[in-house]
Amino acid sequence: MGTWKRALLAGVVLALCIGASLLWFDGDRKRTTRAPSPRDVSHAADRQDSDGPPAPTDSSRLDESLSPPVDLAKVDLDRDVHGIVVDREGSPIAGARLTVVRYPWQRASTLNVEQYFDEEVGASTRSAADGTFALRERRGRMVNLRAQAPGYAEVELRQLLAGERVRVVLGEAVSVLIRTVDEDANPVRDVKLRLRARSQRTGEQRHFERGLSSDADGLALVEDLPPRLKIWIRALGPESASPSSVYYETAKNGREELTIKLVAGRTITGRVVDASTNRPIAGARVGFSWTFERLARTDADGRYSIPGWQESVRGRIYVDAESYGQANTEVETRSVVNFSLRPGGGATGRALDDAGRPLAGVRIAALGVQEPLDKRISRRYARSLDDGSFELTGLRTDMVHTVVLYRTGFGRTIVELPPLDPTRGPHDLGEIRMPPARAIEGVLVDAMGEPVPRAEIRLVGLAPPHLRRPVTAGFADPPRFGDEERRVTDHLGRFRFPNLSAGNYALNVARPGRVHARMKIVLRPEEDLLDVEMRLADGRAFLVHVRDDRGEPVWGAVVHLRTDTGRLQNVTGDDGTAAFIVDGAIQQIEPPWLLPLRMREHGAVRPAYVRAKPIRFVPETESEAKFVLQSGKSARILVLGPDGKPMVGALVDVLVEGSPTRSIGVDAHGRVEIAVPPGGTVDVVLSGLKSRLGGYAKSTDGLEGELRGVRGGHEVIEMRVTRPSADRTLFVLVEGPDGEPIEGASVYVSPGPRTANSSGRTNAAGKIKLSDLLARAITVRVGHRRAQEWGLVPPAPLEVVPKGQPVVRRFEKGVPLEGVLLLPDGRPAPHGRLFVRVGKQILGQLVSDEEGRFTAYLPPKPTETIVIQGSLRQQDGSTLRTRNSEIHPDARSIRLRLRGGD
Repeated sequence: MGTWKRALLAGVVLALCIGASLLWFDGDRKRTTRAPSPRDVSHAADRQDSDGPPAPTDSSRLDESLSPPVDLAKVDLDRDVHGIVVDREGSPIAGARLTVVRYPWQRASTLNVEQYFDEEVGASTRSAADGTFALRERRGRMVNLRAQAPGYAEVELRQLLAGERVRVVLGEAVSVLIRTVDEDANPVRDVKLRLRARSQRTGEQRHFERGLSSDADGLALVEDLPPRLKIWIRALGPESASPSSVYYETAKNGREELTIKLVAGRTITGRVVDASTNRPIAGARVGFSWTFERLARTDADGRYSIPGWQESVRGRIYVDAESYGQANTEVETRSVVNFSLRPGGGATGRALDDAGRPLAGVRIAALGVQEPLDKRISRRYARSLDDGSFELTGLRTDMVHTVVLYRTGFGRTIVELPPLDPTRGPHDLGEIRMPPARAIEGVLVDAMGEPVPRAEIRLVGLAPPHLRRPVTAGFADPPRFGDEERRVTDHLGRFRFPNLSAGNYALNVARPGRVHARMKIVLRPEEDLLDVEMRLADGRAFLVHVRDDRGEPVWGAVVHLRTDTGRLQNVTGDDGTAAFIVDGAIQQIEPPWLLPLRMREHGAVRPAYVRAKPIRFVPETESEAKFVLQSGKSARILVLGPDGKPMVGALVDVLVEGSPTRSIGVDAHGRVEIAVPPGGTVDVVLSGLKSRLGGYAKSTDGLEGELRGVRGGHEVIEMRVTRPSADRTLFVLVEGPDGEPIEGASVYVSPGPRTANSSGRTNAAGKIKLSDLLARAITVRVGHRRAQEWGLVPPAPLEVVPKGQPVVRRFEKGVPLEGVLLLPDGRPAPHGRLFVRVGKQILGQLVSDEEGRFTAYLPPKPTETIVIQGSLRQQDGSTLRTRNSEIHPDARSIRLRLRGGD
């Protein structure tokens, strides 16, 4: 046989092998519903104690020759991350380097946020001539897979389960030239750029993170990018920053340019001192947000200076010093922010196995939280030494800490650390024995029993009774850090949670647009749970289309559905459609709201849309609904304070026909841009000032400002904020049905401003003085948290113009309505919460007794619809709710049944 014939025959054979491999790969999911998961064989990988890479095998060779073709039908579906590498046309890529990457601190949520992205590189191999590959991993391990090949952009796929099959698609690298400019289009140099892939929860499976800086001409060339990668870009200039993270999708091929406009911010200065001695603390870390953005360190006098603060983007500033408790505070409108830190406490201990042998290399995190709504958080980390000992320092002394110990091969262990006394030295946790690791494994299937791939599953540990602390800081059950872990099902719908301790757990599946699925599990010390099956509820498909007034799809619109079984949420894709699986009737579809301002292609800013009206009561026969968003005419407002300067940090309400449609904060220059309905007008009213939790508080300190009849246009409209001198005081007396004064009644007015003097509770004489009120008609509302308990209903709202006059508001006796609150299975629901309202006014709150019974009191002659809402918080963190049940005025008894859904 001639040389050319032998070459032709070899080529044909190779092509058939490649074709068979591709055909088998694509058809595997159809022919295999789930893989066997035997645990009767003890694998070497299962016995490893370290977190390092497994011992090299034939599939982890690091030489330059190609690996032999992998028979994908014979791989270990419990341990081998395997598959094929192809280009965008589907042709195999030979010689691609594939590397396992692990992120140890991402195994459980909210542990080490500082080292969250620290990586460990594991086994590596090269794809065979037919593009196939296999990498052996520990059973149950979740890893990332990094793929590199000459001439192609590097790709890293995240959250792959050992045993998972994956198709790695590499594309030719693209690039983007980022141009950073100021508000006058002048180049800005030394801008720090951080590029990060969009979260997997929004559909992007690829991991990507890169940082670089712009040059003297304000240019930064980012090369070797995967095509069509959805990323966020954060830009921080020396004294400025982008107004928010910029959304960008890389080009299909070639190079693009993207301009990012930076907004100048103000400089924050301050001093960090010891709270006890007032001595300066040198070397303390100070930065914006918990990530310490724009990190600065204090000098010998404890002073720091950080430029580029933007009120509309950041709400808090954080400080951390060695041996001191961490602290943070709202910046609000200040330019000087000082900190007084208290010395932190310490803790020591020893990590041992169940036989009392020391464990080295245990990852330890101590986390505390106090008043979560104020974001007071304490975080410290350590690793155990060869003798198992560890030490934690700089812990805040005013909170309970949760100490989490984690090491592969042992059950994740959680202990409570009580508030510390630094004068007594470190608190000794003693010997902490970590039990052998247990696992929860199973498969997620749909209503027809078919596996559901690439779905996120959340494992939540349920606190045992002796660790359930009293209700504090607004939490019915305070958080226990380290008890939550999120994973993604593999191509066969499997999920695996290894390295657990025995205990009670809950599995939660929250898929966009679907009712949540939950399951409670008891994991016993003596055995793993290997055959758990979670089944998604059945339902019908329902689509919500969002278009603009030109008929173009609107991307990134958040859509909420309220159904008989709960609330559902999803986001429209590039086609402007959000998909749902619903069970029961749809009570209401809320108007879509847009994700924050982003730049997509070539720096184009999305238009502003006028808020649509909700869609109510969709029949079960309907399968879709449509919103048409009107492009509003832009109006630019400049908010000026009483001193004539831009009022940074102001919040304004936009009113259409007298009803608020949205609240929006001004930028760092006191400016705000709003959308006006075509041919119409809006009113703009000052409604807030002080920032809180990255947002704003509805308080204006007695200031007022408003614009009436605003139309769109190119001119900047000034809104002057003033402090009126008119008497805006109101004296309110609250009485009971027989004229007796009621102490502790809540009295508040709307619209605001709501200041420290414009709302409050009545004194022992039933009186309260309200001041700093608007000099126009306002509505006075009265309530009492125990009104329902007393059998009383509050008076109807009263509209009045405050001029210093007295006002009397009287409660009346209510008509009793007997009721019972039931669980979904019909059993009584004890300790459920119920709210009774008439129209928009809440009459009061009730709690059902041990048999689910309650008595609500209704107005004798209601003029608006009466509604009772019930809810019951579950131990796994979920909430059961009732439908909004309208009550007939003549009804004297009612049965309410709770349903699933948050």
